Amino acid sequence: MEMRKFWRLMSTGLLVLTLLGLLVPAAAAQRGPLPPVPAQEPAMCQVSVPGGGEVSVLNAVTTVPAYISITPRLRTMWAVGYASRMTISSPDTATLTEYFNGRNWKIVPSPNLGQENVLTAVTAYSENDVWAVGYAVRDGRTGLLAMHFDGAAWKLVAVPTLNSSMITPLDMRLTGVQIVSGVTDHDAVAVGYAMGLQTLSPLAYHFDGSNWTPMALPATMVAGRLTAVAGTTLDDLWAVGTQWTGDAVETAYLFHHTAKGWSSIVKGVGVLTGLAIQDNRIFTVGQVETYNGKQTLVMAYTVSNGDWTQIKSFNQDVDHNFLTGVVASGGKVYAVGYAGNGADDVKMTPLVLVYTGDTFVPVLTPNPSTVNELYGATVTNGKLWAVGTTGQGLQRIPLMLTNNCTTTK
Repeated sequence: MEMRKFWRLMSTGLLVLTLLGLLVPAAAAQRGPLPPVPAQEPAMCQVSVPGGGEVSVLNAVTTVPAYISITPRLRTMWAVGYASRMTISSPDTATLTEYFNGRNWKIVPSPNLGQENVLTAVTAYSENDVWAVGYAVRDGRTGLLAMHFDGAAWKLVAVPTLNSSMITPLDMRLTGVQIVSGVTDHDAVAVGYAMGLQTLSPLAYHFDGSNWTPMALPATMVAGRLTAVAGTTLDDLWAVGTQWTGDAVETAYLFHHTAKGWSSIVKGVGVLTGLAIQDNRIFTVGQVETYNGKQTLVMAYTVSNGDWTQIKSFNQDVDHNFLTGVVASGGKVYAVGYAGNGADDVKMTPLVLVYTGDTFVPVLTPNPSTVNELYGATVTNGKLWAVGTTGQGLQRIPLMLTNNCTTTK
């Protein structure tokens, strides 16, 4: 739901690019038949998870790394989002955190800052070191929200608001977080954006074990937003973002953080919302405007030679196809999102795609209700888990899909 608002902010000014022939060729994001899904790729099935409200959404999911032990065990997971109730209550929209213990999902109490509280991203280093970030609306302003789970409970951790070039931003949000090795054993980096009346500014913060502090950003990261971050160390950290200019042109950027700080690596037309690292390649996903409407976008950056290539992807026969997240593990790469028609955005179907080595092809996925949207994914013990929301009208519950169907029935 939050992601849908994100797309609505996009201007029709991209039509100018169409006339100039600068948009991505249709062949790179084609409709119609693609190579079949590999025979060994299992179909997705739906998992029952608690909601907590009339409208419940899971925006992100992460795997907790398994402890080193003689006896292997199923890794646990965290999923985060928000839950809203249609009754008069405080808060109206509350943070939602859910924990998977290897058998079932359970809601874990989490704190709130304002009337509306939304978690957008989550990352875990261990069972007692988990970060979740997002935003909270309080007194008419939207501010940054960050919380940490120490193995016993979630606790709010303040994030400074002086990371923006704006004097008084009206809306500040965190959209990505990653635990990394850095100053301490496991620091964290969070990214997002701030909005003013007619301005948009990217945000990046570093947690050094004690406090969140702003990170310096290069000039190429002005007038846009950062949406996702990935990596294991401060000396090799990656992020994606999108820059908006006065004529509403959307430029997708890939950024790299080393000991020298942030730098812009490559750019291209479109919007990037997720990234994942697979060996020597950085996979990024999002959407791009074409003459067929908004189409899925997959770009891959090869670190060794600097190659920045668009990978052929799949689109349903509708005018809005979005990829919101990507995950890579064990030699496999998956992308998730949703598709529908712009004139009928109350009807959405989920997208789950798998990389074949040449193209991203669809995986058989259930479509349980009228609105079915996927926002994030993780891989646990070689199995894919994806989260979002499903429902119709004013009733929405968390949507969770997995290809680990034999153990979740």
